[in-house]
Amino acid sequence: MLVAVLLVFGAIPASAGNGKGELTSAFNHEINDIRKDQLDRPDGHFTALYGLQGMCNALVTGTWWSTNEDTRDEVDAFTSVITLDGEVLDTVRTQPKKMKIDGETRWGVTEGVPVVGTLDDGVHTIEYEFFVDGVFWESYSSDIDVSDAHC
Repeated sequence: MLVAVLLVFGAIPASAGNGKGELTSAFNHEINDIRKDQLDRPDGHFTALYGLQGMCNALVTGTWWSTNEDTRDEVDAFTSVITLDGEVLDTVRTQPKKMKIDGETRWGVTEGVPVVGTLDDGVHTIEYEFFVDGVFWESYSSDIDVSDAHC
């Protein structure tokens, strides 16, 4: 059922607005990357799969994940909880979008915290917990070392 989950994150916002425009832009960027079978990330974006990662405290980015599934119902059933240092973050979600990947019709969605912000110096932990129809599926976490040394 769950074919591809693309996880991307960066600095977490100190304050949040609606952010749907930024998230839609991130989603479109990721869909293009999926179609090209590549990950071309701007500075400040990390995958949750690489363990401890360094980040310049001057970077301003957001945190989000994307998935593409066979049907819209599968996309709608897929949800998440995103936490930073144990605190649950408020997220926004794009509308499901129909797309073609390798000639197949797929449905995609992106969810996250798109508003730019920075993290305080130190090591922070971000975690994504994924659920299908409200039942826990899996989680990913990563530590982020934020300091001037990474600038």
